Amino acid sequence: MDVKAFTDLPKVRTSRLYSRRWLPALLASVCMIVTLFALGKLMVANKVIRNERLMSLVDPLGIATTTPERFDAGTKVSSAENGKLHKMDKRQSQGPARYVSSGINWNGIRQRRNWNDFARDADLLNLFLCGLEAMQAKDQNNAESYFRIAGIHGAPYRSWNGQGGVNANTGYCPHASILFPTWHRPYLATIEQILGRTMRDLANRYPAGSVRTRYQQAANRFRLPYWDWASNAQLPALLGSQATVTVQKPQGFVTIPNPMVSYAFHPFSSSFFPFTPFNRWTRTLRQPDTNGNSRPAVVNQQLAANQVSLRNRVFNLLSYQRQFNIFSNKAWNGGNDGNQDSVESIHDLIHGLVGGEGHMAVVDTSAMDPIFWLHHCNV
Repeated sequence: MDVKAFTDLPKVRTSRLYSRRWLPALLASVCMIVTLFALGKLMVANKVIRNERLMSLVDPLGIATTTPERFDAGTKVSSAENGKLHKMDKRQSQGPARYVSSGINWNGIRQRRNWNDFARDADLLNLFLCGLEAMQAKDQNNAESYFRIAGIHGAPYRSWNGQGGVNANTGYCPHASILFPTWHRPYLATIEQILGRTMRDLANRYPAGSVRTRYQQAANRFRLPYWDWASNAQLPALLGSQATVTVQKPQGFVTIPNPMVSYAFHPFSSSFFPFTPFNRWTRTLRQPDTNGNSRPAVVNQQLAANQVSLRNRVFNLLSYQRQFNIFSNKAWNGGNDGNQDSVESIHDLIHGLVGGEGHMAVVDTSAMDPIFWLHHCNV
């Protein structure tokens, strides 16, 4: 065959032949996928499929899955009572599975509020104090008790959720680690989850009518507030020195020890804290004297003396630091630069200024003080 004969051969339009051959198979595949997806949605919607992994396969976008109900006033708040457990709560109830930390997922997205704004919300503040008191009153062996939740962070060192701490002498909190800031996120979410559920249960116990409605609405607004020590480091009396508070409980108005100022162990054991003077103190203290008395005035003096430095350090850290491994923790990337600062270093200073020997000397007992939940929300 010469060149001319070769070039005169009719050209085969391969693209058209390819499309004619595969178009029916392609259309059939698309139809099958759409049919299976629609069938899966129908099965999920009618609760034919209950296994969460299968549900994620047939309904990956969660279109047919009911979203967590918003907690509205006038409705029962307890998911156990209304029979519509969120999937996290359902998994939680199927013991002996481990505790599922999901944070608050029953009232939509809520903005975290400054403590001063939070405290002006009278119903929310009242319910928060009642909820915190109830959490502190739980048996110290209860995994959801104030004692056990605070112990996740540091002393007294106890395993939680079936896992031992990072170190027998430090608890779970990863100090001097790049994980330091992010570790506190699920920790705070767990605190919010447990305290928020306690507040919801309390709201349902108020007398039916306008009072119950108010507190149900308040519970729906709850997120842990933050204490903005960078703008004003002085502790309000309710956080620092007010020994008692008057609150409205379901049974009426009562005066209780202020749960924001101190936590009393019940019972106390010297084994909780292996070093003196911690093994003698039966409650949490701030800047304690040698007799084990808190000194709130000293706390404010220390904070005032460091106010400008704290503000400047936060500004400089947020403005100029570009490396997260340095920004996040006090390991300082090998410690080569003495001028480097970190979120953890500033965080530690606040612990020391507020707690003094009562928080940061020898052992970390800081999470036993409720103000540091607010402090960690700010960090």
